[in-house]
Amino acid sequence: MIEVKSITKKFGNLFAVKDFSIGINHGEFFALLGPSGCGKTTLLRVISGFELADGGNIFLDKENITNLKPFVRPTNLMFQSYALFPHYNVFKNIAYGLEREKLEKQEISIRVNEIICKTNLTGLEERYPDQLSGGQKQRVALARCLVKKPKVLLLDEPLTALDKNLKEKMKIELKNLQKQFGITFIIVTHDQDEALALADRVAVMNEGQLVQVGTPKEIYSKPKNLFVAEFIGKMNFFQKLKIEGNNFYFQDNSFITLLENNFENPQCVGIRPEDILLKANGNTNYKFEGKIIDIIYHGQENEVIINSKISEEPILIKCHKNQELILNTNISLYCALSSFRLY
Repeated sequence: MIEVKSITKKFGNLFAVKDFSIGINHGEFFALLGPSGCGKTTLLRVISGFELADGGNIFLDKENITNLKPFVRPTNLMFQSYALFPHYNVFKNIAYGLEREKLEKQEISIRVNEIICKTNLTGLEERYPDQLSGGQKQRVALARCLVKKPKVLLLDEPLTALDKNLKEKMKIELKNLQKQFGITFIIVTHDQDEALALADRVAVMNEGQLVQVGTPKEIYSKPKNLFVAEFIGKMNFFQKLKIEGNNFYFQDNSFITLLENNFENPQCVGIRPEDILLKANGNTNYKFEGKIIDIIYHGQENEVIINSKISEEPILIKCHKNQELILNTNISLYCALSSFRLY
């Protein structure tokens, strides 16, 4: 549905977005993910028309929209601040865009009331923004965008201002609304958990460029390079003592025989905390010893910090809350060779 082809945007001599290309499918929930300053919001603003690209083209349903004004494009941008009009009540805020299009009052009323019902805002029509909770404000901002029936809804860090519990609730609501309306959603976020939970596919950005694109599972389980591995989730990195063929030697001179080595000069090997086990199973073919130096409680799971001779840095593992652990005791740990990845 959307083709972003070789988009470049500069501010002075600085490249905010550089030669960026991506294709986004109809009805897809797509996430642009990256650290602050990586160019993701600039790219969103270029797609929406609030910034003009210095190079490249944007196609929507095969129509070149690169130079169209924002109000002409079949897109709608939901700002991070929500940008609600403080002197308008909920109904008037939602109706604003339709009134600007000079639609008949009856049609405006029908469409606004329909969207109010679908976004669970019934009973709040006469309230003003300062009388709403954070979640209610967000739903009003979404309703104002959705009532115009855009082909694409662009969301700039929509959950940033919400507390943890409300954020979790709004993730579910966003997913449900996207499925309900069948509109293509493009969300910008720096929160990895948010992107993985919401999106059908994720594009990881760094320094204005596309680093990797894939499903949440692909991005998490098979990060393309060291940047993605460090940025997405938590990872233990072990610096090499040496590599001989497929043998990777740890700091204590023990080694693992990796299943593949496609790197000319790998710097380290990484493994996710949840792939280091307290008990052996049929797939665990590497064992090392460690000492528990800290236990961090997270409700259903614990994060356990281990000191081991195989690494100069402490090792993080995750385990279920019911597993018995004692501080300052020695412990055996097990891994599958397939869980290690070179970087």
